[in-house]
Amino acid sequence: DVRHKFDRLANCNAFKQICDAEFGDVFHFVSIAGNDIVDGTNDGKYVRSILLQIQRFHSTELMAKILFKKRNVTDDELLLWMNSRLRVYQQMVSALSKMHNNDVVLAGNNIKQKQQVNIASFDDKKALSDCLNFCNVVSSVNPRWIDYACVHDEKDCEMDANNKLLNAKYLITIMRRLGCDNIFSTPRELVECQNRAALSMATAIMTIAARYNQYDQLRLFAKNLEQIKSRMASKK
Repeated sequence: DVRHKFDRLANCNAFKQICDAEFGDVFHFVSIAGNDIVDGTNDGKYVRSILLQIQRFHSTELMAKILFKKRNVTDDELLLWMNSRLRVYQQMVSALSKMHNNDVVLAGNNIKQKQQVNIASFDDKKALSDCLNFCNVVSSVNPRWIDYACVHDEKDCEMDANNKLLNAKYLITIMRRLGCDNIFSTPRELVECQNRAALSMATAIMTIAARYNQYDQLRLFAKNLEQIKSRMASKK
């Protein structure tokens, strides 16, 4: 039984030793000691850092099994995946809008996108701090998951920084509704574009995409792109 601080400290030290010994290439607990975990040093920043790394590891393992044929996913591959989906999603929205004259698929869901969809890195505040690109990638899997009436566009976020925080809160809420119980980043950390927070959100979104892979609307769109183009050409 854990009855005293010394018991908690022993558990935390054992946890750190196991992580360093068995997962040294995954977890990076630089300057973190067992005592920092027990005391919640630095307003719990160290604890959140550990939780984010565990979430990243869990998501990476799941993605490796489903999407990458049991090969570990690097941060660069994750970034490439995000950018690829954003570009194809932009094409999908444009194509569906023209095909349905803003009806049926897009009705009642006025999609909001950034003018520049490219993400340079997971520290790219211009691309990620308002969470619009994150929302778009989630919406690319299933358009019904994101209600854009609850999302502030790029202009609103530039006028009032609090709108970025509202977008981040909404994004985290939606992800948890979709079954991502292991999101440990806070809305403010996403707005501040802290690397681990942005990275953990990206891995969570990729996990959801992997889980619903067979229903992925963007994948189906890309698969039938030529057929869609021919239908659009016949309507001209």
